[in-house]
Amino acid sequence: PREARQAAATVATSPLVKTAMAGADVNWGRIMAALGRSGARFKPEQVDIAFGEHLVVHHGQGRGEAAEVAARDLILAGPFTISIDLRQGEARDFYDTCDLTEDYIRINASYRS
Repeated sequence: PREARQAAATVATSPLVKTAMAGADVNWGRIMAALGRSGARFKPEQVDIAFGEHLVVHHGQGRGEAAEVAARDLILAGPFTISIDLRQGEARDFYDTCDLTEDYIRINASYRS
């Protein structure tokens, strides 16, 4: 369970993943990179990544442009789920997050308390 939490938290809080989502960019490489930083044990060639029901990575390989276009449409439609299967057991975790937009950065870069 601890590694599932680490993986979920690292992906969900990654600025690179958040900015990709803000731009509706199905950049699954950023998700894989976040998984690599998470400390969770996994084999990249076993990972599946889905946006909603659209599988964009299967066994560590991209599923092609059609899958990414469907995932992009899902991102643009509003709230969505990214599911990641590391194929390392039965542990699961869930993490709510949000994107990171240029406006958020601009507003908070000039904010002073």
